[in-house]
Amino acid sequence: MSLQDQTYSPTQSRDQVHTLFAHTMGLVAITSGLFALGAYLGRNMSYTTGWIWFLVGFGCLIGMQFAIRSSEQLAIFLLLVVTLLTVAFARFLEPRGVRSD
Repeated sequence: MSLQDQTYSPTQSRDQVHTLFAHTMGLVAITSGLFALGAYLGRNMSYTTGWIWFLVGFGCLIGMQFAIRSSEQLAIFLLLVVTLLTVAFARFLEPRGVRSD
């Protein structure tokens, strides 16, 4: 394959860039909310429950690898679940690291 065989996509229009930026910022806002919710839910978690949720989150990461091929919405949902569970597990491991006393 030579350099002449490669095709490049045209630059995106201003509206497409704004739509992509709005979509990304929406995901950032949802992720931030899930970080806070995960910290709240993990505050009184038992040892066994913490490990179970950690394994569920790890399973979601593996599932996300296969989900992205079929459905972008499913992959985004799994990413948000991983965010929630990771913060809950981190809160379970070191509660003082999430809040200040």
